[in-house]
Amino acid sequence: MTANTFSKAVETSGWIKQRRDSVRRLSEAKRTNSQRDTAAALIIGLTLLCSADFARADWNIGAEFRIAHVPVSAGVDIVEQFSEERTTPDAMAALAALIQNGGATVVTELFGSAVDGAQLVVEGTEEFRYPTAHEPPNPQLAPKPASGLAIPAPPSTMEIKDVGVTLQCEMNVSADGMFFSGAVRCRNVRHLGNLRYEYGVRADGLKYFVEQPKFAVRGTTANVVVKSGMPTLMGCYLPPELPGQMELHIVTVKSSQVGESKP
Repeated sequence: MTANTFSKAVETSGWIKQRRDSVRRLSEAKRTNSQRDTAAALIIGLTLLCSADFARADWNIGAEFRIAHVPVSAGVDIVEQFSEERTTPDAMAALAALIQNGGATVVTELFGSAVDGAQLVVEGTEEFRYPTAHEPPNPQLAPKPASGLAIPAPPSTMEIKDVGVTLQCEMNVSADGMFFSGAVRCRNVRHLGNLRYEYGVRADGLKYFVEQPKFAVRGTTANVVVKSGMPTLMGCYLPPELPGQMELHIVTVKSSQVGESKP
C-alpha cells in the first residue's frame, strides 16, 4: 500500500466515523422529539377527557339553602346520617318528621338559579348601620345629669353590615348532568344585641360610653363535588344564644338541561 493510498484510507475511515456519529445524534434527537410529542399528546388527551366530563353544556343550576334549628339530642343522629350518601335520605326524613311535629324549626329557605358555570348569589339580608368611630368627649357640650350617669359619645363614622342569610356558588355540571363541581359559600349573620363600652369618667363621676353591636356569624366556604338533587350538610353549629339547639346548614343543587350539549 502506497503512502497516498494509506492516507486516503485513513481519511475515509474518519469520514465514516463522523457520519456514524451524525446519524446517531440525529436518531437520538428524533427519539427525544417523539417522546416529547407522546407526552404532549397524553397531556392534551387527559385535559380533553377532564374538560369533557365537566363541559359547560346548556344546563341550568338550581340551588337551595335551608337553615333548620333542631334539638341537640336529635341533631346528633341526623348529622351522622348526613355523613354518607346512602343514609342522607334517612336524615332528610328524620328532619321532615321533626319539623312536622314541631320539634324542629326551619329558620330560612333560599332558592336561586343560574346557568352552568355562572356565579349564583342569593341573599335574604337587611342593612344594619352602626357607629365605628366617635367624637372625643367635650365636657362643655355634654349634658349635666345626676352624678354617675352615662353619656353616649356622638358618632363620627358609620358602618353598614348585611345581616341575614347568603348563598353563593359557582358550579360546573358534568356532561351527564348528574354531578356538580365548584365552590359553595353559605352564611348566616345575626344581630344579637348591643354591648356598652365605657371609655372615660369625668371628675364628677359622669361616665362616657359607646354602644357596639354583637354579631353571630356562622357559615362555610368549600370546594365540593356533589350529586344532583342530593342534600349536602355544609355545617352544623351550637348557637350560644339558643341553648340545647343545633343549627344545620343544608344545600341542595339540582340541574335541568335547556338545550343540546355543545360539541
